[in-house]
Amino acid sequence: MTPEESRRFPRAEAPLKIYYSSEFEPNEQAVGAEDLSASGISFQTGHSYSREDILKLRLELLEMKKTIHAEGRVIRSFEKEDKIITAVELFNIDYEDFILILDYSLAFYKQ
Repeated sequence: MTPEESRRFPRAEAPLKIYYSSEFEPNEQAVGAEDLSASGISFQTGHSYSREDILKLRLELLEMKKTIHAEGRVIRSFEKEDKIITAVELFNIDYEDFILILDYSLAFYKQ
């Protein structure tokens, strides 16, 4: 089974602006998303994080003109083409915001 087959929700390249902060980067950083799903997101960070580190997130769904606040638990942080990519699982998110992210990611999902 490939990782894509085992995911609960499909990932999409959706127009999204992410603002994040952590104990290592307390000032909010603005970045674009690598990919998005209803349960998680990957994006470039200025620091490599350890599994289970917590990031505070503000997600701007550009096409919907909506902002969502959540937290992300680091699943992995790795180097890709001289960038550090961090993948997080979303939590502490309102149910309505979860549904918005699900709808938004499905709108940009490419099979």
